[in-house]
Order: sequence, then structure tokens, then C-alpha cells
Amino acid sequence: MEANAKVLDEIDTHIWGLMPTQIPQVADRLLPLLRKVVKPETGHTPETILQLMAEGVLATWVIGDFKALTCTEVQERETGRVLWNTWLAGEDMDEWIADWMRVQEAFARHMGCVAIEFAGRKGYARKYMPNTGFRAIRTVYRQDL
Repeated sequence: MEANAKVLDEIDTHIWGLMPTQIPQVADRLLPLLRKVVKPETGHTPETILQLMAEGVLATWVIGDFKALTCTEVQERETGRVLWNTWLAGEDMDEWIADWMRVQEAFARHMGCVAIEFAGRKGYARKYMPNTGFRAIRTVYRQDL
């Protein structure tokens, strides 16, 4: 755990987590970001995701002065815990993605996870994932019935 704290100490403090009790106080700053990624075809609304954040179901991470946000949840799987990243929204990803990867790795290790996963556009692999240890294992698609 000390090694994880050391990694976090070395990262610029422009990435921070919100406590569930803080969500209502900053909802007006989170909703515009959520509206960028929480579309009707996901089966969710931005307001529902905001509620899950406030209930502590989803951990909420903010980059910069609400430049971007992402949510994480620890999922229990047969092969071990996985830190699942969802609802990544924001701008200027080039400026913060490397730090974010280091933060999520430290957090995942602290939580006893065996892996980190997220679903994203195919362009992520080419632009942001070289030499990170991440590999594509699936693309998530949805068909409404």
C-alpha cells in the first residue's frame, strides 16, 4: 500500500475522487459531462448515473476543474476483482490520460483487483494504449429489442 501512496503522491493533484456526499453539491458541474456520454441507447439517463454516484455505487473521479470525469466500480468476478471504468467524458485527454492510468492502477491494486477494464472507442487502442499493458479483449455493442 505504501508503494501505491507513493505513486499517487508523485502524480499532479489534478485528478481527484469525490465522496458520494459531495455529488449533490457539484451535480451542476457533473451533468454536462455525463450528458456527453450517457445516451438513450445505453439504457441509462445522466440523472440516474448521478444518483448511482451519490449512492456510492459508482466511484466518481474528476480531472482538473471538471475538465473530465470517469466512474469506476469494483466488480467481483469468478477470476478475481476487476476495476471497471465507465462513463469517461471530457476534453484534452492527451493532457491527463497517462496520469489517470497511473491513478487507476494504484487504486485497483489497493482494492485487490486483478485487472482494469473499460469499453471505449476503437481509436483509444491506437492513440492512448500503446505500451500501457492494456489490450483489447472485446468491444461492447448493444441491440435494442
